[in-house]
Amino acid sequence: ANTTNSSQTSKLSLSGTTTGRVNFRSKPASNSSSISKIPAGTKLQAAKQDKNWFKVEYKGKIGYIHSSLFSLGGSKSTQTTFKHPLPSNCYVVTSEFAYRIHPITGKRTHHDGIDLAADKGTKIYAMAAGTVTASSYGSISGNFVRIQHTNGLETFYAHMSKRAVAVGSKISKGAVVGYVGTTGGSTGNHLHFEIRKNGVKLNPRSYFKF
Repeated sequence: ANTTNSSQTSKLSLSGTTTGRVNFRSKPASNSSSISKIPAGTKLQAAKQDKNWFKVEYKGKIGYIHSSLFSLGGSKSTQTTFKHPLPSNCYVVTSEFAYRIHPITGKRTHHDGIDLAADKGTKIYAMAAGTVTASSYGSISGNFVRIQHTNGLETFYAHMSKRAVAVGSKISKGAVVGYVGTTGGSTGNHLHFEIRKNGVKLNPRSYFKF
């Protein structure tokens, strides 16, 4: 089991969210979480729990914060806001980052992203600047795009009706990467959106308010 080592205490400065929200977890191995609002730029004392999680206390509450949401030593973040992947009228979540009964297979599996309902052809935006590492079609994901950003951050957009970027493209934050559809293993028009940090799957709700 992971244990907190007080000798690893570091000063953290929150960064990388538009809402200033962080994902508190009951324990490092838990997939469930509760959300506490902490303003971006808040200085915290934290003890390293494992490779990607730090144990913190904020206003008397103990929880765990992922390394993607802060910068060590209070250094200024190079990017403090992210672009929502869909227009503001498309924030209806139809499937959460959680275990669920798969709508096609009927099996209980973990849904590694979040599904957002939207009309076919709705523009899909890059969350941040980066390089397109994949732009292809798969039987499960349909038309999909994967983007590598800075600091180990990666985003994935799936079930598009059409892709708008090619592998190797350098794109800016907010660039159109494709259009909503229902290709691949899908039961209706929506965007399947994933975020990973150094290969670790994260709940997009840690970055955005839906």
